[in-house]
Amino acid sequence: MASTTEPASDVAPAFLKAIETRVLLADGATGTVLHERGVPTDACLELANVERPELVRQLHLDYINAGADIIQTNTFGANRVRLQAFGLQDRVGELNAAGVRLAREAAASAGRRVFVAGDVGPLGEPLPDAEAREAFAEQMRALANAGVDLLLLQTFTSLSEATLAVRTAREVAPDLPVVAEISFGADFKTADGHSGQEAAVALRYAGADVVGANCGEGPAAVLRLVREMADVEGLRLVAQPSAGRPTLVQRRVVYQADAQYMADHARRYVEAGAVIVGGCCGTSPRHIGAMKRALEAPAPAVSVVAAPETKPAAAPGTLRQKLSAGKFVISVEIDPPKGLAVKRTVEAARLMKAAGADCVNVGDSPMAEVRMSAIAMGSILRQQAQVEVVVHCSPRDRNIMALQSDLMGAHALGIRNILCVKGDPHALGSYTNAAAVWDVNALGLMRILKGFNAGHDAIDKPVRPATNFFIGAAVNPSAEDVDAEVKLVRRKVNAGAEFMMSQAVFDPGTLERFLAKLGEPPIPIILGLWPIQSARQAAFLNDRIMPVPASLRGQIEKAGDSAGELGLELTARLLEKVRPMVQGVYFIPSFGRFQGIADLVALARRL
Repeated sequence: MASTTEPASDVAPAFLKAIETRVLLADGATGTVLHERGVPTDACLELANVERPELVRQLHLDYINAGADIIQTNTFGANRVRLQAFGLQDRVGELNAAGVRLAREAAASAGRRVFVAGDVGPLGEPLPDAEAREAFAEQMRALANAGVDLLLLQTFTSLSEATLAVRTAREVAPDLPVVAEISFGADFKTADGHSGQEAAVALRYAGADVVGANCGEGPAAVLRLVREMADVEGLRLVAQPSAGRPTLVQRRVVYQADAQYMADHARRYVEAGAVIVGGCCGTSPRHIGAMKRALEAPAPAVSVVAAPETKPAAAPGTLRQKLSAGKFVISVEIDPPKGLAVKRTVEAARLMKAAGADCVNVGDSPMAEVRMSAIAMGSILRQQAQVEVVVHCSPRDRNIMALQSDLMGAHALGIRNILCVKGDPHALGSYTNAAAVWDVNALGLMRILKGFNAGHDAIDKPVRPATNFFIGAAVNPSAEDVDAEVKLVRRKVNAGAEFMMSQAVFDPGTLERFLAKLGEPPIPIILGLWPIQSARQAAFLNDRIMPVPASLRGQIEKAGDSAGELGLELTARLLEKVRPMVQGVYFIPSFGRFQGIADLVALARRL
């Protein structure tokens, strides 16, 4: 049982140990409930700590009885800057100490461990860093001296102010754990323009033990942010959303998310990686109680309803099934045409299938040139060439709404395999002034597809029936920083990737070094092989796309007019060496020369 005399140095390890072993449930709104219970909306909430202590203590007890493991002190605005509006700027120490005492008294009566979080909010107005640091330090010192178990910095909209507050907390109370939460706008950015992932990294670097999102646009928005933050390895995450957007109903502020909706999201936050979940504006002990029951209940069995033609049993020998069975698969990259004529593209796909290819992968405007839609081309190849397709999809040119619409359309057309790629930069193509969109990156695209498969879209609205996309990720064994690439692979797997297709590799040593760092691949790797056709092509690839070994460039240059034949021969030798290391290969033709590629496909099938 926590006590009012328990030293912070003993509690801090207990709190950090607790979040390593189980999910902690935080409480919900303070201000919303106190207003509902009689504190005027224009009054100083923190003054209730001394003028209406029973009201504040009872609120803490109600949250504890609902199941909260963490209660926050009624001190969100108890800094000198906010208190000055009420003429209370000289009572910072008194109001914070009173807030901690009430929370401690409630926690001591719980009969179980309940952690008391010293609640610190933003200052409410911009100040020079030195003045802001003094204001934060004054409040944090008061909270620490009064005996909080941790500092909770929440509802910061500015990342720069939040990181300043975290650094100040580390200076003032180095032994106390720090939980830092940002409130993001409708664009999923901080007020100073940072993404969820950027904010999480900055807060952790500043010294926060747990980082995450609170308040904001409601449960679904916070879920998206937590999933984005979860891609950063090693973070402990917290999710405390408001109960939806506030609306005015008959002169009363109403929050739309009911207790069950919050409870449903509590489970999803944990699945996304959160170690602390709770509520913010508009939530009450009733919401927290529902979240507690949801977190304690056994996970329900999920039955995914899908159209008959999407069931794996109806499509024997799919790419997914072959990789799951451990079979070696072969694909060939086929670019969509730059115009409307598809005959040659269909013929190329038929040739590859006849040679033994399991599928073809269709680029999404490769080299940043305008080409026919990859989804449209993939559908045509499925129908006219009767071949399975892997459609590349880049978030470069489409916003999050268009991406989702296109992917739904792809699924309706029977396309299941999606390779999530960053996309070539516009500088490579003819439209150098085209504006990139980047609502999400390739990781975000994987999360969207994973969500579709789970039956919801990017903002958690239902998608029925759920999809069964097979999600692919790009990987670069030739990356300059192999350790960073290995970490990125892990993040992609966490985001939903089920197979990988690599950038082209030109020597077995590159692949061996990458696999030595990666260890046993967490998902199948299909290796890219690109037969070089000329010295000019080799130089272009090396200078602008990917590294081509100097020895290979030298051989190609010496071959002169026979460079194309040599490129095919060298790729055949490479194929024999790398085949045991991966679960498949895909060949990248140059300049529409498919006949030589057909010979490589046939060779790969024989090996």
